[in-house]
Amino acid sequence: MTTEPTLQAPHEPRRQLPQGRYPATPFGIWALAVLVVLTGAILGVGIPLALSGPETDPGDSEFWVGPEDGQL
Repeated sequence: MTTEPTLQAPHEPRRQLPQGRYPATPFGIWALAVLVVLTGAILGVGIPLALSGPETDPGDSEFWVGPEDGQL
C-alpha cells in the first residue's frame, strides 16, 4: 500500500473579514460585558430597594395610596 502525497494549495494569506468603523477588541468586549453586568446589578438591587422603602405621607398629594392618617 502506497500513499501519495496530497496536493496542497500554495500558501495563501488568510482573508480577513471586513473591519467596521470601530472593530471589536478583546478589551472592548470585556469592558462592555462589565458595564452590562454592573448596570444589571445596580438596577436589580436598586429598584427593589427603592420600592421596598417605607412610604411616607407626602401631604395633600392625590397620589398617596396609603392609609388616610399616614400610619403604616
